[in-house]
Amino acid sequence: MLWAFLHSQIGGERIVTGMADPQLQTLGQLVVMELEDGPVETWGGVLERHGKERRMELALYGVNGQYRAGTRRELPVEVREQLRMKRPPLREGPPEDEGGWGPPGEDERGPREDGGRPPREEEVGRGRFGPGEMDGMRRRGGPGRPHGRFPVQSVRTGMSGGTWFIVRVPLEAVETPVVLVVYAASLTAAGLMPDVGPWLWGLGGIVVLTALGWLPFVRRMTRGLRTMQVATARMAAGDFGPQVPVHSPDEIGALGESINALGTRLEGYVAGQRRFLGDIAHELCTPLARMQMAAGSLEQRAPESLAPRVADLTEEVEAMSGLVAELLAFSRAGLAPQTVARVACPVGPLIEGVLHREHFPEERCRLVLLPGLAVAADPGLLGRAVGNVVRNVRRHAGEEAVLTIASELTDGTVRLLFSDDGPGVSDEELPRLFDPFYRADLSRDRATGGAGLGLAIVKSCLAACGGTVSARKAVPRGLCVVVELPLARE
Repeated sequence: MLWAFLHSQIGGERIVTGMADPQLQTLGQLVVMELEDGPVETWGGVLERHGKERRMELALYGVNGQYRAGTRRELPVEVREQLRMKRPPLREGPPEDEGGWGPPGEDERGPREDGGRPPREEEVGRGRFGPGEMDGMRRRGGPGRPHGRFPVQSVRTGMSGGTWFIVRVPLEAVETPVVLVVYAASLTAAGLMPDVGPWLWGLGGIVVLTALGWLPFVRRMTRGLRTMQVATARMAAGDFGPQVPVHSPDEIGALGESINALGTRLEGYVAGQRRFLGDIAHELCTPLARMQMAAGSLEQRAPESLAPRVADLTEEVEAMSGLVAELLAFSRAGLAPQTVARVACPVGPLIEGVLHREHFPEERCRLVLLPGLAVAADPGLLGRAVGNVVRNVRRHAGEEAVLTIASELTDGTVRLLFSDDGPGVSDEELPRLFDPFYRADLSRDRATGGAGLGLAIVKSCLAACGGTVSARKAVPRGLCVVVELPLARE
């Protein structure tokens, strides 16, 4: 990421040039000193020797691209264009912070006797400068050779592999300007850039050790969170029985205990609600029966002028009686699965019996059932659930709707699909169809009827039998109710 940022802000060529500049400056100083001290015929050998020592290829070229000495290689077009470009003149003498003579009269050891000037020839041999030191000073840019710093430039080419550098060096032995062209197949092998391989291996080792150290903690944490996710999903579906196992006293364990407490309280609330509804429905049965008897007696004795009003009263009492009957069925369907005796129920005969009991027209019903299929369920609860689904189709899909009942078998699970070609419901209403007292049609007239308990009873009956129910849109239109039950085992 750091390399990408610097490359976009500064440029790749400038980064490479800046890192390789110290080595190329030293190389340029050495090459210039040896070339000026020897004849032109030896320049090729000097360049080849320095190139082999540094795993590079060195050559001298003119500014127009003509070859002079060294390892000959075809220059890319980009390199030739850079050779023709004019560059600022070389700085005379080395900078003061890079080996210059310093301010007059001072050096690293304090004031100097010579006032900061270069040593004269007569001072050599007096104990201050030896002949070798004097020769070395001249080679480093001493008196008579103020080479200074050489302009260095890296060139990006369209050719694959390798990097080209142009070092503009001054040579007094030639009249026309020349440049030192350096080709490095590998910057790290040539020593122009540090080798990042060991750093990458070290970083990889740190990452591996860190992962090994954190893996047990992360696995324990994710396993606990996954268990809590499954438990909360069951609670959302209405199953409050399973508890989250708590194995640690940390925050994750505290969260598991809170989820267990929440599930226990929700289970109590739901059970209390169903018991409350069942008790109310049971208590209302006796007065409603008396009201029905009184309405029937009044209908026989009332004069003709009051007959319409008595008929309305009788109809309202019957509607109340039907609502109470649905409440009782809903509360009884909410029995715990362990209290329901499951037996093998043949699917085909049970569905045919329900269709006959509900008086569903045969011409508007298609059965696509696997032969000999049986599920493990309570026959009474399963028959009530199928009857409510069929009744819901007759009431909301329309009198001309066609009901298709199909069956599928997958991994020990029987799937029953009740599809109609009615108007269906919207995507937002699908998840709420099985909630108690929810009605997609908000009008409560006698044409549509119902109290929103039919599909809720279906869900409760199937849950008591160990099954599930869901709804989805049918293709091309309509509603499809999917019932899943375990396959009956021998």
